Amino acid sequence: MIKSTAKKLVSSAITFAISISLNIVAVGAGALGITAIGATGIGISAANAAPVNVTSNGWTLTVPDLIFTTSSWKFVLTPNSPNFFDDFDSVTLKLKDSKGKEIGSAFDYATMAKDPKLDFTMYVSASDFSKVETTNSFIATAEIKRGSSSKQASVNITFSVPITSFPKRPTAFVDYLKFSSDLTTLEMPFPKDCEALEFKYTMNDPFSEISDIDFSLMDAKGKEIASESAYSSEIGEQKGDFNVCSYTVKDASAPFSIEVTINFDDETGKSKLTNKYSVRNSKFPKRPSNFAEYLTFKTDFANIEIPYPKSCSKFEYQFTVNDPYSEISSFDFALQDSKGTTIGSDYAYETQSELQTGSISICDYSVAKAVAPFTLKASIKFSSDTGKLALESVIPVKIENPAVKYLATLNAQGVVCAKGTTYSVVKSGNCPSGAKAINFTEPTELQWNTLTRAPAQVKGKNFVIFGCVAQFDANTGGSKFRAYASKTPTASWLSGVNSLFTGNAKSLLKLKEDDAFIAKVNVSGATSYSTIGNKTTVPTFAVCDFVKIGSC
Repeated sequence: MIKSTAKKLVSSAITFAISISLNIVAVGAGALGITAIGATGIGISAANAAPVNVTSNGWTLTVPDLIFTTSSWKFVLTPNSPNFFDDFDSVTLKLKDSKGKEIGSAFDYATMAKDPKLDFTMYVSASDFSKVETTNSFIATAEIKRGSSSKQASVNITFSVPITSFPKRPTAFVDYLKFSSDLTTLEMPFPKDCEALEFKYTMNDPFSEISDIDFSLMDAKGKEIASESAYSSEIGEQKGDFNVCSYTVKDASAPFSIEVTINFDDETGKSKLTNKYSVRNSKFPKRPSNFAEYLTFKTDFANIEIPYPKSCSKFEYQFTVNDPYSEISSFDFALQDSKGTTIGSDYAYETQSELQTGSISICDYSVAKAVAPFTLKASIKFSSDTGKLALESVIPVKIENPAVKYLATLNAQGVVCAKGTTYSVVKSGNCPSGAKAINFTEPTELQWNTLTRAPAQVKGKNFVIFGCVAQFDANTGGSKFRAYASKTPTASWLSGVNSLFTGNAKSLLKLKEDDAFIAKVNVSGATSYSTIGNKTTVPTFAVCDFVKIGSC
């Protein structure tokens, strides 16, 4: 559709439009028999006025402004003297392009003799011109058939119709569509959910040839990330946007591009046109590949010692997660000893929160049986659609050894000196004349097993052991008590070995039933005593020094 002088070419309702200024040029008008109709007072000169008159063989055809802003064009045929219309003369007006393709036709007839003019209305739309040749003048033919009473001969008249007001027909992609957005600086968003990527463009479709336009956002592998289609337009700059979502972007590969396809109406016979534009993607984070890039521990396991649990207690630790493409399905954490035995475990599913806190429940009965050194085995598991195998990392950790702390307290009391069968503790570290310092060690697994089954075989050995007082009363006396002995501190003291301990009565006044202690002892051998209906034999220890370490 065409508007003159601030006239704009506008496509039909289902296509795009662009503003075009049009002029009708009357150069060589005399040769073509073209004159301009006066338009006094409206600012239109004779050089660009519309409508215009074209003449042929004594007939004048008034040509309207060939625009598409209205649905019809009205032509007027006027006879010039001596020509005239008789009553019931009929006229068929046809409009063709320079190649003979018919554009439209109209019919009118005279209703009286000497009828001054006949009017012809042709209904048009921009899409009617998809296959019309518009670079050369149109040809109008008026077939005049005389009425039955007329003495004039029928006649065919041909007019050359100027079309200098028609716009240039687009041919290449860039003639139809131009981006007004600078795609060289357009940045692809990296959405946490879904985010719009907006672009702007203008269309030039003066002959309503386009059926629709498809915009596709593609990754480097040709996978479509988002799409947009346009079926209608407004004059001037238009906006489109891609709905970019994290679940489609997470598996995409940079760099990205926008692929635009212009589809034409079938009757145009035109093949679709496609163009591709590069898009920057500087907002995209680097895709993690190894364990350290996905997970970083914020707890300093190299310098932090996990407290020895009282019964069962939780140990908290912190870590950060970097999972921009939502690939992780879960985390697994396992606290293990040197034999690979799991002491405690934890798991997590949250990957969106950067700083996270985990906790492992550790029980004393598990730790008591564990063998150092200890490690924290962390596993990252990925969603099945990523095709990624789990990643693991093993971090050395320290679990507090209460035996070391208790032994340090015991050793701080001084050196055990022996003179014959008499023991004394000297704080200075120097034994008196005639006495010698005794060295006490933790029993090995073999020594402990021997001690509990055949105490006589390790008689005279000096060990550091732990115990829980089971009986200390008038029956045992002040210098003897019964206790459960253990190689290490234990949560269940009843699992210790039933034993007899002897020592200095005055010193042993510090102990009572249910007291836990660490002691430097000399293995005395075995002692048998009667129980209800039975007789039992137990290891016997001479207490050289001891420290109370709590209750049991």
